[in-house]
Amino acid sequence: MTPLRPPPWLETAPAEVRRDFLAQAAHWRLDSGSTAMRPGAACAAVAFLTTGRLRVYQVGEDGREVTLYWIERHECCVLTVACLLGGQPFPALAQAETDAEGWAVTAPIFRAWVNRHQFWRDYVFGLLGRRLGEVLRRIEDVTFRRVDARIVEALLRRAGPAGRFVTVTQQQLADEVGSAREVVSRTLTRLGRERLLRVKRGRVELLQRDVLGRVARRG
Repeated sequence: MTPLRPPPWLETAPAEVRRDFLAQAAHWRLDSGSTAMRPGAACAAVAFLTTGRLRVYQVGEDGREVTLYWIERHECCVLTVACLLGGQPFPALAQAETDAEGWAVTAPIFRAWVNRHQFWRDYVFGLLGRRLGEVLRRIEDVTFRRVDARIVEALLRRAGPAGRFVTVTQQQLADEVGSAREVVSRTLTRLGRERLLRVKRGRVELLQRDVLGRVARRG
């Protein structure tokens, strides 16, 4: 296994901050599909993702899921930080969408760092600001954007910059965009008739990425 490296944003930190992080942070790993946090769980540590991707989401009383945001490589979970510093339980679910690993710092150590170093205070407030903006955009998307634009955007994001095939179920797409599976099914069927994509069981082939990109942008 390739040795883990500290997050790249730590390179700009004061020497004492870098030294403390390397001395105190512990390695962690999650398999794809594993649940990292559940509603009501105590936030005992702050995890910094080095590789992989986690989804943070909530489940309604009717069983529908709404994605709040994703944690990508070199990021950490804003809800964990906010709950840890505020002494509150975790209010959502966090699940690994891929194999993931990174560093973790226990709650007492992280609180002490925030109290002692301006670097960590700036990090926390910057993280809160960025994630709040993302959550507000998600609310705006679900409330005002067309569902076909949201579905296509989710497919393109999963495929990556040049990918052609996306392994995903219709239920996963519905959970991701905050809609019903039946709506996703009808949308994919229509886009298939227009020969923009091809749907197979558990997989979608993107046939015309340029046109799909315009669908996502028209919102």
